[in-house]
Amino acid sequence: MMMRCIIVDDEPLLPSGISSTSGCVGDVTFGNVTIRKPVPITLAGYVLDEQGNHVQGMTVTMTRTKYDLNPNVVTTATTSTDSNGHYQFQTFSRCSVVESFRASIGNYTFPAFISPSGCITGSHDNLNLGIEFNLKRDAGKPCKLPLDV
Repeated sequence: MMMRCIIVDDEPLLPSGISSTSGCVGDVTFGNVTIRKPVPITLAGYVLDEQGNHVQGMTVTMTRTKYDLNPNVVTTATTSTDSNGHYQFQTFSRCSVVESFRASIGNYTFPAFISPSGCITGSHDNLNLGIEFNLKRDAGKPCKLPLDV
């Protein structure tokens, strides 16, 4: 019998109702351990400046590291904040994962980030990123002379 697999979050999953001992293939119970199949989730938040204002048009990158695989599997996705500074990613629930979020503009990536890890089993809309424009505000401006040293 040929079994068909589907791909969820870059991993093969067998159709529901088919038993397997590898991966999350549907809700399967072994004794007192239940393996749950991944469910779609949303990971989201806001990009805020140093005054707490929502920042639109920022690029947000989500880097997902699956650390239970050897070698680790790392994937990235990007999106932009909307007019309210909100961003969101659609993905799947998973354990043994680190989700890292960073904001950038042009070629500059802000140092602030947020990285939930472990078992990400549900949606989150509070993954807010605080950025500081003061770090870039006067970059490249010429100095006024004389300099007080």
